[in-house]
This record gives sequence, structure tokens and C-alpha cells, in this order.
Amino acid sequence: MMYEYNFLKHFNSQTLILVILSCLLFLFSTVGRLGAQERQSSTLDEYFKLGVEYVQSAKFEDAEKMFKKVIEFDPFYVDAYNNLGNIYMLRNNFELALEQYTKVINLAPANDSAYSNIGLIYMKSGSLSKAIEMFQKASELNPKSSEAFYNTASCYLLFNSAANAETAIKKALEIKPDDPDFKTVLAKSYSMAKKYAEARRIFEEVIGADSSNFDALNELGLICLYQKDYKKAVEYFDKIKGNKNLERSSKVFYNLALCHERLKNISQARDSYIESIKRNPNYAAVRNDYGSFLFSQNKVEEAQFQFKEAVTIDSTYVNAAVNLAKTYYIQQRFDEAASVLTLFLSKRPKEALIYDQLGLVYYGRKEYEKAKTAFDLAIEYEPTLASAHYNLGVLYDEVQKYDNAISEYKLALLFDKEHILAMNNLGFLYLNLRKFSEAIDILKKAIAINAQFSWAHYNLALSYYNSGRRNDALRHLEIVIECEPKGSELIEAAQKAISAIKGQK
Repeated sequence: MMYEYNFLKHFNSQTLILVILSCLLFLFSTVGRLGAQERQSSTLDEYFKLGVEYVQSAKFEDAEKMFKKVIEFDPFYVDAYNNLGNIYMLRNNFELALEQYTKVINLAPANDSAYSNIGLIYMKSGSLSKAIEMFQKASELNPKSSEAFYNTASCYLLFNSAANAETAIKKALEIKPDDPDFKTVLAKSYSMAKKYAEARRIFEEVIGADSSNFDALNELGLICLYQKDYKKAVEYFDKIKGNKNLERSSKVFYNLALCHERLKNISQARDSYIESIKRNPNYAAVRNDYGSFLFSQNKVEEAQFQFKEAVTIDSTYVNAAVNLAKTYYIQQRFDEAASVLTLFLSKRPKEALIYDQLGLVYYGRKEYEKAKTAFDLAIEYEPTLASAHYNLGVLYDEVQKYDNAISEYKLALLFDKEHILAMNNLGFLYLNLRKFSEAIDILKKAIAINAQFSWAHYNLALSYYNSGRRNDALRHLEIVIECEPKGSELIEAAQKAISAIKGQK
């Protein structure tokens, strides 16, 4: 979800240290005076020494000039190239940095730090396979390089390869068993592998040593969020929401919003979403989820605004485009919904979710053939998309192709075992086909998932009544009245059914 790993630590700045050059003293049998080679060595020493001092004072441009002068005198001076590469890394000029580190390797093939630094360049640019190759080479050259193992593990986490990350970071911990960053990566690998107990134990150990450790507290919060222990997750996130890094704190408030939303703390959820957006207005996922939250509160126009923002930030964001189209669909602004979806398809023509929503737009227009074509394409591009099978089932139901509808509802349930809308519609079909036993079985499953699902109670009541179970029918009709908001048409239907049943002799 929402938290991005940040593993680029310790980028070998230890190479930016003072290297005292060994001056070769030649003994002459004649009058002692400095020879040309000795004078050059002394000059190199001074330039290099100045370069290091400039680095320590953060005067990187001056340092760059000094190291370049060293190379002018001696083009085989490995440490000067390495330090130049480090300066370029600090400036995020990766192309020039890579050039310098490559020269280091050409001159000193066993220089493990150069391989590690090249690995960091690849890692930052997203070339994870190349990065891993470089880090592994560094660890082969220097088996005591805990940093190389650490960065290898970090890459594997970005690759979602928990087992490989665990193997690599354990090697780093063999060298530095108490390093909190190394422990954090091990715990993250456990969390990724869903070994939550092991992950929590290590994160808590890290927090024991440093009660303000952001990564450990954040990851503990995420684990609790995954495990639906929302109250505990809130406790962890609350401890780090004041982080000065706006991007990090934005994600924390986002996670807090998700927790409060699930806890039905509506005002806290809203406030957390707003604070997350305030800290990072360009976080598309927050915009989309805040839009969904507003939509659930029937604030359609406000939700629409957030979905538009999400799509503006990321024009390839499928869920945001679908959600934006849904707001237009709800308002019966079908042309605008279709415009959003077709524009998206012009960029990514095989998005199943987009075709699924486009099918609903055509269905809303009663253009059933176009709707069927769209749903078919959604299923072609993603055969396990439960919503597309469900929507196609609704379409078949509408045109009275009941066998086809039943097949599609069953497929929806095959791919989403808790799709209660499919259960309800399937139960209603069975009821109309007078298959009361099948209707009762499937509707009871829907109610077991959501005890407040009024329509399932209503259809179950009718199924019981037609099976001769009048008391069961009355009981579920009473539940409909309890669950539905006042003034609901379904309450009126339930009350009429109760009166009719009780009026029978």
C-alpha cells in the first residue's frame, strides 16, 4: 500500500577520506634537492588534501576542481576518480558518476566500493537487476561488505522477492548483528512473506533500542493494517505523523485515514485524508481513496473533484479513471463518463476495468449490444474479473436470458467468493424460477457475509414464504424494516408482505 521503501543509505562516502600519499624519496649521491617526481608527488598530495577538505566543508565545486587537477597530473590516480564519482552522486548526476566509477574499475578491478556505487546508480534509476549484479560483485570482492549485502536485500524487496531479501540481509547481519537498519530490512522481508509474528518481533526490538524509529513504527502500523487490527495501527501511526519529511508524513496520514475509515471514525478519516493531501498534493492514491471515501458519504461532486485530480496527476491511473466515470454514471451523465473511459483506452487499449465500466455506461443508455461487447472485452483481457461477469449477468437478466445470467453470476462467485450482489441476484433468479431451495441456500450465504443486506433478507423472506415457512419469512421481513432507512420503498414492500402473510388464515 502506501509506504515506499527507502534503502539508499550509506553510499560509500567513506571513500571521501584523506589519503596520505607515500612520497618516494630518492637518495642522490649529489647535492640533496627535490627532483621533478618528488615535486609532482608533493603537488598531488596537496591537491588531494585540499579536495578532501572542500568535501568536508560541502564545497563540492572546489573539491571537483582539485580532484580533476590530481587526475591531470596522474591519470591513474584511482581515489581521485572515486571521489569525483561520489561528488556527482551527491548532485544526482548519475551519468557522470557512472563514468568515474567505471574508470575506477578499469584501473582497479578489485575495487568493491566502485561496484557498490554503480549498483546504487542502477538502483536509483530503477534498473534493479543490474543493481543486484553490481552489489553481488562487490560482496564477492569483499565478503565483509555488509553494505553490499544490505543493498542487495533492498533491491530484492523492491522486486517483491522476500526469500532472496531475507537471505541477503542475514549475511549483512552476520557482519553487523546490531545494525537497526539491517534488522528493519529483515523484518520487512518477513512482513512481505506474511510472516507477521517474526516481523513484529524484530520491529519491536528495533523500537526498544530507538523508540522514534520511523521505519519500524510505520511498518508495525502497516502490519496491523493488513491484519485488520486498526486500533493498534492507529497507535503506531500516531507516533510518527509529525515527521518533518512532508512526503513521509503524507503517507502516514494516508494510512491513518484508511484505519479511521475502517473503524468508521468518519471525521478522523476525513481530517487525515485532508492532512495527507495538504502535505503532498500530488499523491494520486490519496486523492483516489479520499474520493472513494467521499463517494461513500454520498458527496458525489466532491468525490468527482478528487478523482479528477488523481487522473490529472497520473493519467494512467485505472482505478481513478473508473471512479471518475462512476460519478458521471451515477448522475446519468453518460456522455461524460464515456468520454473519460474512451480517452483512457486511447492510451491503454487493453484495460479490463475500463471496458467493464464502459459496458455499464452503454447499459445505462440501454445500448445492450454495445454493453455486451464491452463486457466481453473486459473478460477477454481479464478472465477472472468478477465484476465484469456480474455485470454481464445483470445484462442477460435484463434481456431475459436467464441461463446465461446464472452462468455469469456463478463465474462472478467463482472469482470472488464474497460477491454478495451476485449472490442476491442469483437467489432472486432462483426464486423467480421457483427453485426455492437453491434460492434459500445462496441468500443465506449473502446474509452471513453482511447481516445488514436488506435485499437479501427480503428475497430470502419471499423464498421462505413460497416454501411454506411463514414464520421464517416474517422474521426476515422484520429485519428488512430494522435495517432500511426510514422512507425506503423496500420497507413499504416488507410491511405490505407482512400484512398479507398475517392476514391469511
